[in-house]
Amino acid sequence: MDRVKVTWFGHSSVLLQMHGLNILSDPMFSERSSPFQWVGPRRFTSPSVSMDELPHIDAVLLSHDHYDHLDRRTVQQLARKTDRFIVSLGLENHLRCWKIPAAKITPLAWWKSADINGLEVTCTPSRHFSGRGLVGQNSTQWCSWVLRDEYHSIFNSGDGSYPQTVTPEPP
Repeated sequence: MDRVKVTWFGHSSVLLQMHGLNILSDPMFSERSSPFQWVGPRRFTSPSVSMDELPHIDAVLLSHDHYDHLDRRTVQQLARKTDRFIVSLGLENHLRCWKIPAAKITPLAWWKSADINGLEVTCTPSRHFSGRGLVGQNSTQWCSWVLRDEYHSIFNSGDGSYPQTVTPEPP
């Protein structure tokens, strides 16, 4: 049976190793969760590893666009060592603006899935919200993730909670 290893790097950053893959969720390696590094909420602790110490990343999952989960500096640095960014619907626009190649970006709506070498990654509903400032609130989707292979099903809530009622799959 394939083993699963989960490593928390602080704040929202989790490395999930399963199915022979390295999946990084909501990476945030900057000192502050803010568009500026001189102001904004500061991390309580430094990441437990540096970006250079990370292994090759097969996919980065991005659950929503809050600064503490979608960090421009981190995403741009990871682009060199990441095959693919799987993002909730609407986040692809941020990544394109940051010069991440479109071929590396897979946007997903709720209940849609992507395959990574036999690992099914499904974008699922979450109780949360989106927005990066005073305008554009809830203009992009937020989500949780289900990762499934023949041995395991892993639920990653992103930054939200499990919905009280599960939103049915759209027609």
